Amino acid sequence: MNNCNNCLTIHSSHNGSISISVENELIVHTEISRFNKFKYSPLPSFELIEKINSLNIFFDTILITYQFDNCLGLWKELVKKYINKTKNCKILISNEHHLFHASCALTFSNDQNIIVWDQEGKIENFNEFEACENFSFFNNKLEKKYQELYTNSYINKKIDNLYISNEIGLGDAYTFLCYRLGLKKNDNFPEGKAMALSSFGNFDEKEYNKLLENNNFNKNYVWNPFLDHNKNYEEYNNFLLEDFQNSNTQNFVYTFQKCLEELSLKKIENLNIQNFTATGGVSQNILNNSKLSESFNLKVDPMCNDQGISLGSLNTLNNNNLKRKNPIYLGFEPKYDLSIFDYNFKIINTNVDEISKILYEEPIAIFQGRSEQGQRALGNRSLLINPCLKNCVKIINTIKKREWYRTFACSILNEKFNDYFENPNNTDSRYMMFVYKAKKEKLDILKNVISPKNLSRVQTVSPNDNLNYYNLLNIFNKNFNIPFILNTSLNKPGDVIVEDLYDLKRLMLKTSLKYAYLADINKVIKKI
Repeated sequence: MNNCNNCLTIHSSHNGSISISVENELIVHTEISRFNKFKYSPLPSFELIEKINSLNIFFDTILITYQFDNCLGLWKELVKKYINKTKNCKILISNEHHLFHASCALTFSNDQNIIVWDQEGKIENFNEFEACENFSFFNNKLEKKYQELYTNSYINKKIDNLYISNEIGLGDAYTFLCYRLGLKKNDNFPEGKAMALSSFGNFDEKEYNKLLENNNFNKNYVWNPFLDHNKNYEEYNNFLLEDFQNSNTQNFVYTFQKCLEELSLKKIENLNIQNFTATGGVSQNILNNSKLSESFNLKVDPMCNDQGISLGSLNTLNNNNLKRKNPIYLGFEPKYDLSIFDYNFKIINTNVDEISKILYEEPIAIFQGRSEQGQRALGNRSLLINPCLKNCVKIINTIKKREWYRTFACSILNEKFNDYFENPNNTDSRYMMFVYKAKKEKLDILKNVISPKNLSRVQTVSPNDNLNYYNLLNIFNKNFNIPFILNTSLNKPGDVIVEDLYDLKRLMLKTSLKYAYLADINKVIKKI
């Protein structure tokens, strides 16, 4: 693909997103669901189209990517009718899924090696059968050095550096674990919930041996790809795991996670590399990332889920030389029309010291700047609470309604991180892609942001990453000697993260949330 002046890329499948560049520089990247309000959905909305056109960019290249569950047709029609284009605009279509994952990783890292692993990617045709991607190994020139494909056919063969088999990948295995847990009934992407549940269990050697029997992890207990797919999947379960309080269930899920970690380690060891950047859906498993970091110099693409596909395809259009000023806060600039807050609200001038005092006693939202992108909140669209406040988890759950087994994360001053957590492998903790063990002497103060294994998904915050958020943490620490804050995404369960002030208003009206801090303009919204 050649350089273009003004580019728009659209990923039209689940976790869909759009990315825009002008003269080789990234202007905007955002999830489509932030505008259609349906979580994970790539369904187009006129609100997003208006946002794109409001930038007054006329595109000379538009690339639409897709996978399986997609809105490709809808996006093609709307692009032709409503998006600003130059007279000779090229409209391209592609499903180079793993390639674009790898290209997205290159926007964060200059590693020589890139690993892509997810549930399933592009379908390849081999005359008598089809196979889809589940694991790929690229160099930083995006040349494919090794790849594994999955097929429904009775085939196991290796062609040069291509391995084709009827063994599903680690991502698919985790997905079918979620079926077993009953988590797929109400959530399209519940793998993070299964990972959280694993923190409550203990190792079960009997289950471990069954899972890895005959080296068939993907077919033992999890899924048999040759079953009759017209039947209900649950008919094939010899047990269901919906009782999460049951120790046997917890032990099974913990052991399953340990199998995933062991097999991931072996897979990378076979590649004979030491440094690499990981991307794709499996890289959202922060426990696995952390285990791998013990043996390898590992970086993780913070947009490793399919939201990163549009960014990767944009980087590819720009010959993998896409420039960006901001690593993660990439949404549209917000508009501060405070007139939408009616008699139910009061707008008050404030400062960070006053906000820290509210935060000490009450949950508070922080809304500022461009929204962070990826699968976590990093201080621009976050819901915060004092982690040492009595019943803080119960209070925050009046808004979040999170399952009992899902531990909340925390943000901490970068300079205080090593006082509270261990980081022997010196991994990058800015994007919450790893877990860290709490130091023994800090277990009590950290009890509301650590798992039963004393692990926490931590965001370190420095002035260069997020100045307003850093200032809040810093003042909170000076006032109360607490250098960290419980941080979770600013949304209700099942909803997308708040994007604009209209979303914020709806959230406040529908929940117990009373305060929202607009850090850019030093105002606080108070519900009355």
